[in-house]
Amino acid sequence: HKTGRLGPAIRDYEQALQFSPSDKRLYLRLGVAYFESGNVELAKMHLEKASQLGSEEARRLLASGLEQGR
Repeated sequence: HKTGRLGPAIRDYEQALQFSPSDKRLYLRLGVAYFESGNVELAKMHLEKASQLGSEEARRLLASGLEQGR
């Protein structure tokens, strides 16, 4: 993800969630990757899940305007 290769990062995060379906960090990272790739709908979905699991960073991102499609 840090190298800008969002497609492979998204696939890796999705695969990792199969093994750790309650890992808030994976949902957060996946949400950010989807947002950076332009898929706001999937970004919101994953950030909301991360928030439900207790991620304060996901809550901040959602509150900062991601909900409005920025």
